[in-house]
Amino acid sequence: MCCIEPGWCEEDVLSATKRVISIMHSQTVPVNVLGTTSTEPMTELMSAPAFAFCFPLLRCVLREGGKAVKGDEDIRQEVLQVVAEHCKLRAGDNEDEEEGQKEVNELIRVEISKELQFLIH
Repeated sequence: MCCIEPGWCEEDVLSATKRVISIMHSQTVPVNVLGTTSTEPMTELMSAPAFAFCFPLLRCVLREGGKAVKGDEDIRQEVLQVVAEHCKLRAGDNEDEEEGQKEVNELIRVEISKELQFLIH
């Protein structure tokens, strides 16, 4: 076994999870600000591989009534918004049509569908 540097253990898992989800949410979910005239989005979706890498954490937060985040509904709502934004991903949104199609094909649609079915039941 390897030794873990003490600095990695200073923040408890719950607050680290909330912090990471908040960062993902702020970087991927657009905020409608009243009075904003710009149509440029201030957010950017993760690439399909990056979203696939993060999805197990998102799933963990949603499962069992949010047990991993002690039932924090605000964090669970942020996770659902992140997932919803990534479900909107469509081919043709990117300038490079072929690359855009690759991104859509890599998106973990089956896993997202199964998780949403699990949450509904």
